[in-house]
Amino acid sequence: MISHNSKITLDGLELYCDATNPKSFEGEATTNLANTSAGVKDWTIGNLVASVSLSTVTTNSVYRITSGSTAGSFRFYFNVSNLTDGETYTMSFRNKIISSTGGVTPNFAPTDWNDQSITKTQTLNNDHWYHTATGSRSTYTNTYRFMDFYITANTVVEIYDVQLEEKDHATPYVAYQRNTWKDLTKNGYDLNFVSGTPEYSSTNNAVSFRSADTEYSTATIDKGILKDTNELGEWSLECLFKQISDSNANEAVIIGRGGHHGGILVNTNHIRHQIRTVDGSTGQLSESAGSMTNGNWYHSVMTYENGLVNSYLNGVLVSSDQFDKNTYNMRAYDNTLYVGGIGSRYPNIDLSLVRAYSKALNSSEVLTNYHATKGRMI
Repeated sequence: MISHNSKITLDGLELYCDATNPKSFEGEATTNLANTSAGVKDWTIGNLVASVSLSTVTTNSVYRITSGSTAGSFRFYFNVSNLTDGETYTMSFRNKIISSTGGVTPNFAPTDWNDQSITKTQTLNNDHWYHTATGSRSTYTNTYRFMDFYITANTVVEIYDVQLEEKDHATPYVAYQRNTWKDLTKNGYDLNFVSGTPEYSSTNNAVSFRSADTEYSTATIDKGILKDTNELGEWSLECLFKQISDSNANEAVIIGRGGHHGGILVNTNHIRHQIRTVDGSTGQLSESAGSMTNGNWYHSVMTYENGLVNSYLNGVLVSSDQFDKNTYNMRAYDNTLYVGGIGSRYPNIDLSLVRAYSKALNSSEVLTNYHATKGRMI
């Protein structure tokens, strides 16, 4: 069971993805040798052919590298005391070209590790490049402690989240491929990003889903909300999010089931809790769970128990309604849980956490969860 946040309700918790833990995106935590043990930048850059300068955009997170009038190589220098002779290391980062003049295609990429060849990957997603570079050397000294890069002339690059790890213990930046949002319960219901690669914002402690990028994620889960008999059962869905702008369509799913547009949705400027039937909207339950203002954080919980749906907003019960399970059946569904969108319906949201329970949380448990997360709602 999880230990990330002991203040939340644990009984019945099946899935828990939380963006306050960025390692959720890259597996188990490892030691970042590019920083000190206190997390402070422990690298610098130096000129070779290219003349470059370094400035800080955000302390220990985002840096800006500017080249002069000559294209060529420069070096990232690491602290040699962090390097072990004969060890193989993986450097990973992402970058964005801010500007470039001179009529050439801008370029910024690693070329070798301590004069040795490297194995590297680079992937373009939207306007960000995601890089990994792996190499080794028999001995490391104050002279041999670098990764060489190439940069075009008159180019400005922002570089994010520089990481250096021992290869045997590395997460060769799955975070920058951003395929998975780890389930902290260890139940194995990880969210897999199906379309697009949402950005992680350390400022907002959130994953940014954008309709223009058709980004969403799924998990295969067979308990609670996705049990075959859950018309007679119980479950809860929970999320903490803020809407950035209107979604590309009504009924844009924040968290809900495959096979229908049920769950927690955003509909224009409202949060809705919805259950569709085999007859579509006929007999559906669609509850307003509160109005929204773009840029504000909302904690939304939907509980279901034998047809009774309770809707909570920021820890307060705002509506209760009964799904007529004796007359209608829920629309057929598969074992897929969608987060951040479904089909062609994508929200424009920053999503800080999602949880799914195989029980209906009571008002006290909902309030407990709200109090554990409301400090983020600023």
